Amino acid sequence: DRYAFPISEQSAKIKLFYDLLASGREFYYDPEINILNVDLNYTLTKQHLGLALLEELGSEIYSKSQKIWKMDRPKRSKIIAIARLLNGVKLPVFEDACEKVSAKIDLLDDVHDIFKHLKPTRLILQTDTPYLAAMFFVEEKIDPLYNNSGNTQKYSDRAFILIHATQLEDRNGVLTGNVSFIPDDRWRIDYQ
Repeated sequence: DRYAFPISEQSAKIKLFYDLLASGREFYYDPEINILNVDLNYTLTKQHLGLALLEELGSEIYSKSQKIWKMDRPKRSKIIAIARLLNGVKLPVFEDACEKVSAKIDLLDDVHDIFKHLKPTRLILQTDTPYLAAMFFVEEKIDPLYNNSGNTQKYSDRAFILIHATQLEDRNGVLTGNVSFIPDDRWRIDYQ
């Protein structure tokens, strides 16, 4: 077990947290209040959930989004431009794609050990992925793992996982192509 340390629990948690930061993954852990803020894509997942979602929505949307994603411009600007590609997508189609992608994407191999050894009493996820896709992924992959091994509460007393994700606007069940919220880098710094 690579995260078991023969030192105090809090010291072990702090060491694990700094090891994770050194690996380039986006974790923000506060051992005093035992809250773990974490980015979803590539920190917990093997693939980018949002990009996989765009691929699931069709080759035209995906190819256009790939061109936007590779542009040299701020991430927030890219997300807004990609959201415009979703104008006119019906919510049932979008929801179905979110469910399919959530089932396909895997967690990184060490996520179970991270939750087990950090044992955060509160988990907060932040992602540029659309909220619906993040919610399905959390329900499918993270909640069962976190509530079995990650928190210190009894399994029957499920801990709530807070999700801050990109909010896409819809009107009458159809995506408008507009974004109402992005938990971008500036927001994350203020939130911490």
